[in-house]
Amino acid sequence: MLRHLSIHLPSFHGMPSIERPPLCRSKTLSEEKFTTTHQSVEKSPRSSRKLFRNLRHKLAHSRSTSTNLPVSPIICNQEESSSPEDQKCTDDNDYVYKAPCERFPCRDQKKYLVNDNIRKLSTELSLIEFGVRLVDCFPVVFKTVPSRQLAEKEIEVLQQVSHIPHVVHIEDSYLDDKGQLVIVLPKLKDLEIGRRNLRDIQRLIRDLLEALEGLHKDGIVHMDLTPANLMVDQEGHLVVIDFGLCSRCSGQPHEPCGTPGYIAPEVYEGNAEGTKPDMYSAGILFGEMLEAYLPDCQLNYLGSNLVRAQTTEMICESLEELLLNREQKLYPEIIYHAADLLKSMLATDPEARPSAIETLKHPFITASEEEFDGTDYDEYTEHLRMVEYNRRMSDTASVDLAASCDSYYEPYDFDYYY
Repeated sequence: MLRHLSIHLPSFHGMPSIERPPLCRSKTLSEEKFTTTHQSVEKSPRSSRKLFRNLRHKLAHSRSTSTNLPVSPIICNQEESSSPEDQKCTDDNDYVYKAPCERFPCRDQKKYLVNDNIRKLSTELSLIEFGVRLVDCFPVVFKTVPSRQLAEKEIEVLQQVSHIPHVVHIEDSYLDDKGQLVIVLPKLKDLEIGRRNLRDIQRLIRDLLEALEGLHKDGIVHMDLTPANLMVDQEGHLVVIDFGLCSRCSGQPHEPCGTPGYIAPEVYEGNAEGTKPDMYSAGILFGEMLEAYLPDCQLNYLGSNLVRAQTTEMICESLEELLLNREQKLYPEIIYHAADLLKSMLATDPEARPSAIETLKHPFITASEEEFDGTDYDEYTEHLRMVEYNRRMSDTASVDLAASCDSYYEPYDFDYYY
């Protein structure tokens, strides 16, 4: 959270810019109250010039009487505000400085500010913008869904699953000036699925499975589990977002939908029922995270738009071959547990896939921290290089031995003797 604020106001008619001094509050805040209300910010250039002219006069007067100036609640950290006057500063709705890069979402919504300096994210189904909640400077995301039906469906589902762990919680919703529904959600961090320690992968997959367990218990299937729809909160826990394509278990086949590369085979065939499509998508995500740990199992194909049932069948065969050679102990035991879990989740037959609650009991998910010794990303990749080096040296030695044997036992030329 910022501790100092410098404001450079644009000059008009040759007047120089005025720099606002660093933040320093005093007990004379009420006597030197300096406000710029959001109601006074209009679109006309004349009113803007008048606003900034008055702002300069107030700044000059404040600097001549005291160097202590108030601060906007937009940059005020409520956790650090301990005095009653600081709290009053945060709770006063009129006490707002609206920066040039910020705007209110719509005419009737004054609780939030949208920051236009942050790049918007646009998809076929929604528009994502970023901003803050004025009362406590809480970072939020504004998701505008043009389809009223999809927006109402997502809001209904989000309200229903608010008690489920590791699922995004809706903060608010409202209608914008165009009559489109806007969903207000907490701002989260992107999830990086590559180059992670195996212990982190276990924790993330467990969070995902706990979220799926709660959703499936309520009869809700997400139907679009992808890296883009998985985020992490401030504590590093996984959070499932975007329920725009979710479906309910009603005994009827789910409508085919999702992101290519993460869609279960039965969804393509049009006969997907129950919650098993989510388990297949979760398996694809799990396989992407494990790519560096199982280099001989073609996991690099997972997530591609061209992934089909034949692809995952080939990967399952590679995993089965790895598990058959388990007694060689080329890898730590926890790696074989991970391969076994991945193989079950990628089964093309939905009946052969475990449910979320069954998967949570798997040895990989329930493994203790000591079982992950030697599986830090850097340490494990170095181990793989040594395994590959020894394998190549062994193959080279075998070839040299075979060549020497061939040269020692020269074939007889029978025509020479007869």
